[in-house]
Amino acid sequence: MADLEQRLEKANQLKAKYEQELAKIRQEKRKQETKQKIIAGALVINEAKHNQKIADWLIKELDKNPPKSKSDQDAINALKQELANLPKSEIDTESTTQTSFKEPLDRLV
Repeated sequence: MADLEQRLEKANQLKAKYEQELAKIRQEKRKQETKQKIIAGALVINEAKHNQKIADWLIKELDKNPPKSKSDQDAINALKQELANLPKSEIDTESTTQTSFKEPLDRLV
């Protein structure tokens, strides 16, 4: 009977270790996904500030998929207002990623 109890205890320890490792992997994955979203979002916002088509698309997508929390809604509304009020002379149809986005991206990573 003691042998069975020892084996059961060992199995429970292995299960706990496995669950800890799985939780760590999931946490690392969430962290990586969050970083990807921040970088991709910064890229899109930067492009929208320099490309009217992207600005229009972003505003439309933000209207279709509004955030749930009031603070997030406020932040998105401020961004939409900024994009809508950009002087047309500051917005062109050329991509700015290669020239103007490198420095902010370097600060993010």
